[in-house]
Amino acid sequence: MKFKVTAELAMLLKILQNQGDISAKELAAQIGKSPSYVSKLENGDVKMIRREDLTQILKYLTKGNDFFEETLPAAVRCLQSFMEPERLSEQIWLLQYDIVDRPVKVDPELVEDISARIEKSGLSIEDLVAASNAESETPPDFSNASDEIIGYRYRDTDMIRMRITMTVPEIYTILEGKKEFTNFLTIFTIVFQVSKYERYKSTSHVPPDQARIILRDTRMYLDYYNVHSLTGYGRMISSEEFLNRQEALLDSFDSVHSEILDEIITGFHAALKHDVMKATQALDHLRQSFGWDLAFMMKLLEIPYSTLGNMSYYYKKQLLDEIMELVQHYADMPDMEKKMENY
Repeated sequence: MKFKVTAELAMLLKILQNQGDISAKELAAQIGKSPSYVSKLENGDVKMIRREDLTQILKYLTKGNDFFEETLPAAVRCLQSFMEPERLSEQIWLLQYDIVDRPVKVDPELVEDISARIEKSGLSIEDLVAASNAESETPPDFSNASDEIIGYRYRDTDMIRMRITMTVPEIYTILEGKKEFTNFLTIFTIVFQVSKYERYKSTSHVPPDQARIILRDTRMYLDYYNVHSLTGYGRMISSEEFLNRQEALLDSFDSVHSEILDEIITGFHAALKHDVMKATQALDHLRQSFGWDLAFMMKLLEIPYSTLGNMSYYYKKQLLDEIMELVQHYADMPDMEKKMENY
């Protein structure tokens, strides 16, 4: 993983180096780089830096023995002394360290209360996990990223997107008190999904005005249990500015999605003209399948059939037959076996 070297990161490294009276030559020797590389890094002439290199540099500059207990808090304190708060969303390197990589102790009282809320609401762990993973995959497409913060620029606005991959066994382990540490993003996401379901009885996306309420509920709830990020991430993501920027981005995606949907509808109209009965049946099956498991269907639609290229009718038919055979295999499984989770 590589991070963008922001002006704030370059300034932080320069300040820490001066505070420790560490020369560029000394730092370069410690991290296996040239002194000119260190100078370029401090001056903002290095655009990207590997996470391993940045971790090593920060550890040496702060003289911390434990990265998350000593080095990262020291870096955050220094950064907050000169950085404008609204620039936090551009410090992807810091958000990655803070809310994804940094271990957070799982509070037994918090877990007990969350478990009780889940049981009372009727929300299943499977639905919670599916909703969390689906929400983290909203556009733009970062399908190769997992448990990662990604920064990007859209129409002259800096945005962040989080990709978190949860599993049902992992959440059960947390809620059963069998996992001592997790990360802030996981805890925040679990509480967010539970709060959303309690309030709106839905695991799907909610409008921005409703998201504001849920995000603030989540932040206040975690504040009560003293579960915090070092950077105040919970406050940032529930702020008016952050939500307005995300809302503007989603609005722009809506227009793009409209064009895509128009193309799909045109395709179905053409299919209806060719064979009304088959096209109608196909649409009805698609509707039922989305009702069966939305997250699963979205994954199915991500399969890039177009990469198969100019394939003959015979092989296309063979592929369809194999898919139908596999579906029938699972359809014929006993109901009890279908519902059984294998850990």
